[in-house]
Amino acid sequence: MHRQQNSSAPKSVRSACSGIRAATIMVGLAACIPFALHGRTTRSDEPPPGARSELPPSKAPHPTSKPELLRAPFKKSAAQAAQAAWSRHLGQPATLTNSLGMKFVLVPPGEFQMGSGESAEATAQFVRAKGRDDFALDDARAPKFENEHPQHRVRITEPFYLGQYEVTVRDFRTFLAETNYKDPDEVDGWNWSETRKKGGEYEQEDEHPVVIVTWNEAKAFCDWLSKKEHARYRLPTETEWEYACRAGTTGRYQTGDDPEALAQVGDVADSRLKKVGLFNAWAINDGYDGPAPPGRFAPNPFGLYDMHGNACEWCGDSYGYGGYDASVVNNPQGPTEDLSRVIRGGSWWAYPWNCRSASRWWGPPTSRISGVGFRLARVP
Repeated sequence: MHRQQNSSAPKSVRSACSGIRAATIMVGLAACIPFALHGRTTRSDEPPPGARSELPPSKAPHPTSKPELLRAPFKKSAAQAAQAAWSRHLGQPATLTNSLGMKFVLVPPGEFQMGSGESAEATAQFVRAKGRDDFALDDARAPKFENEHPQHRVRITEPFYLGQYEVTVRDFRTFLAETNYKDPDEVDGWNWSETRKKGGEYEQEDEHPVVIVTWNEAKAFCDWLSKKEHARYRLPTETEWEYACRAGTTGRYQTGDDPEALAQVGDVADSRLKKVGLFNAWAINDGYDGPAPPGRFAPNPFGLYDMHGNACEWCGDSYGYGGYDASVVNNPQGPTEDLSRVIRGGSWWAYPWNCRSASRWWGPPTSRISGVGFRLARVP
């Protein structure tokens, strides 16, 4: 997984990312260690197939106008009011649980400023202030953050469901057991189970977020579950991901600009990791040396967990190179000329500057990176 230029990973990992096949990336980078069909028509008095409602579903869709779009910044009360309004309008629940027990939250549509709200140089200064080793100094250059610019207005025009938590090891094992799926583009022939044994630095328990998965595997998971439940699952777009992560906030993090406060809402590189040489780890102690089971930290205003930490997440769209194309306002889908895929969010091994709402990464769709998993979107 890569930034626009050099990674903030250790030198051995950094050279691996640039000089060998991406499919052989077995250790996390410093950042992450450190389709659309129209919505299904369903009866208005029951949740979609394969789902059970956490809240009573609305009696019927609103017969006339749609609720207004949210416009950031907005508070938690406005986010919850919009979720309830769109639930009534759609005649579908604000939260639902599918046949695997995965929970989903209805994200109302809205408008926000996508990208970093501070200059690339300001972000580099932030790194210099927080960094204490050579890895940090390698990140402390403005060009490394130019891919987060220009900040631009984006509008999501339709609601979507997003996984309340990241996909877990248990979920992924169910997928493999039913499909015996193997990535057809895998260069070295290592499947997920073999990679865990040969290249993972910790044992993945059933309740942990699944990581070391390729983008191809994540998409295949979506396709399998869509067919299984006669619903539409996909990876979120990068725009949807950042909108859902920010949830009306405008700072570096959903908690503001102070990185120490972020540990209240995500499993990040805390002081416990200093014992393994991660000297840029944060001062606080979040209680976990590695990934945490879902839901152990506070949710954001939309009711989503672990958007800033625990595991980085694959998005559906391509990355492209350079900054954003700010010309597309409504529902941007990303570039089409690049095969590399976007990775968003921080992880249990992520430095403070790599956990920001605007932070962007990328990797080939065959990459296996020990800090990268995924979260599902579902079409209402």
